[in-house]
Amino acid sequence: MPTLRALLDDGRVHVLDGAMGTMLYQKGVFVNVCFDELAVRQPALVAEVHADYASAGAELVETNTFGANPLKLAQYGLAAETEALNAAAARVAREAVGPNVAVLGAIGPLGVRLEPFGDLAVADAEAAFGRQVDGLLRGGVDGFCLETFSDVVELEAAIRAVRARSDLAIMAQMTITVDGTTAFGTEPETFGPALEAAGADVIGINCSIGPQGVLEAIERLAKVVRVPLVAQPNAGLPRDVGDRKMYMASPEYFAEYGRRIVEAGARFVGGCCGTTPDHVRALRGFVRATAVMAPAARTTIGMSEQTAMHAVAGVPLAERSAFGAKLAAREWVTTVEIVPPRGVDPAPMLEQARQLKAAGVDGVNIPDGPRAQSRMGALISGILIERETGLEAVVHYACRDRNLLGMLSDLLGAAAAGLRNLLIVTGDPPKMGPYPDATAVFDIDAIGLTNLVARLNRGLDPGGNAIGAPTRFVHGVGLNPRVTGSRPRAGALCLEGGGGGLLRDHPAGLRRPAARGGVAAARALRRPDHRRDLAARLAAQRRVPRERGPRHHRPRRGARPDAPRLARRQGGGARRGGRDRARNARRPARLGGRRAGGGADGEGGGGGGGAEGVNGEPVR
Repeated sequence: MPTLRALLDDGRVHVLDGAMGTMLYQKGVFVNVCFDELAVRQPALVAEVHADYASAGAELVETNTFGANPLKLAQYGLAAETEALNAAAARVAREAVGPNVAVLGAIGPLGVRLEPFGDLAVADAEAAFGRQVDGLLRGGVDGFCLETFSDVVELEAAIRAVRARSDLAIMAQMTITVDGTTAFGTEPETFGPALEAAGADVIGINCSIGPQGVLEAIERLAKVVRVPLVAQPNAGLPRDVGDRKMYMASPEYFAEYGRRIVEAGARFVGGCCGTTPDHVRALRGFVRATAVMAPAARTTIGMSEQTAMHAVAGVPLAERSAFGAKLAAREWVTTVEIVPPRGVDPAPMLEQARQLKAAGVDGVNIPDGPRAQSRMGALISGILIERETGLEAVVHYACRDRNLLGMLSDLLGAAAAGLRNLLIVTGDPPKMGPYPDATAVFDIDAIGLTNLVARLNRGLDPGGNAIGAPTRFVHGVGLNPRVTGSRPRAGALCLEGGGGGLLRDHPAGLRRPAARGGVAAARALRRPDHRRDLAARLAAQRRVPRERGPRHHRPRRGARPDAPRLARRQGGGARRGGRDRARNARRPARLGGRRAGGGADGEGGGGGGGAEGVNGEPVR
């Protein structure tokens, strides 16, 4: 029975299978069905696809488990069945192809963004992949195929999950866009050495944009890695034909590019979306007589050399802006918030900025769509204020309305326009504002954007590629000081405030508390809820239950139905309040003097002073 490692050692070219989803769809499976569950619900159908590929000449087939991880299975209520579904899929594949074809455990991405740009901790991702690996090993796979990844960090987590449980060979494949880089902008010259260093036995490209784009990426990978290469392109890009999407690459066209891919250095070739057993049959006939380029002819660039090529020293904090200079010197800074106009006339906003500059403030804060309101853009407002008045702006930049690429473009443009100070917030959801039906993007949150800005300040884009001169942003976030648990960990957060140091405790930037092993840390949130904080203080002063919330500070009339329970909890305060109410009922109500809710006339037990408000204003 061949294994992936045995096929690696023989020095020959080998053919993988093609698309599983395409074939299942052609056989009548609807797209709203969990394809990864079919190994249990319709095992004969899945086995038929495997057998067709083996008959067409595939020497390695992948299990029907591309999305069989607990995060994706949870969408169908199947997360608890992760191990069982993966084991069943591996057994179905083995029985369908027999002992002469290797069975690879297919593992795809989790479908959520990982830190530092997303919410999922790397350790949690590794644990999720581990559950899938456990099931595939139980089913008896001969190796692993980790495919269609856009994030190198996520693929490295999957590799570690396999290595922690098995010494079977690993095939690691990224997917690229039309410009030859991943969705994060990572180039093959960067992710190839990184995956080799992570322990992948075979590195390559799958899915993506079609045979021609994959060929170009393989040619680039062949120059920077020593391990064998793999390519599994789509059958071209899908096109709309009537009411259907069709893959237009014929088996002959696909096989011709397969031959060229092998000549460029790939030792394993197969197909992805849109390919069928006919594509694999044609591919096998073309590549069997093709010689692969010898690995010794390749020029390899190590990962450390790649890092050195892209490394750029950040600009010291004191040199980025006047605001940053005062922060670096630990001087007191003053800012005043100016809300951008609702219309197109910036004159009132600019006049306010001029008055504040004359008053000696250090800068103006410009919120970005506060309370989900539609106003003039914060970036444009900041540029206008700085150009027209000379007063520095601290621009709030919300993640709500933009995806990762849009934010990257905005920030590069802002840096070119001269903006230097950013306050990064996640943003209020649209349902809080007058446009509740507006779509919220939330591609990344404030923590992810903070890490993105930190990379830009080192001259790197999200994919680790050089952008030239580094940006000079002085950036901060909103913090929630009311963190439950122990004291915030020393050094957990360093937003370049003291000496311009990098964000600590994580190689890519700020790390979420979920990945800290239970240690509480300062959290970067959209902003504290000041109304709720005020409600807590007032509730404590009046000795009322906390759950009454911020909207209920007016005294209630009449006896409290829960007075006995409150009496036990508050040590008699409710009984004293009841006596106060009874006494008040026997005398005329005072229309003047103290407001209702003050002194002994107040609701809440014990006659504690009522809430008059803040700065002389009543609380509503």
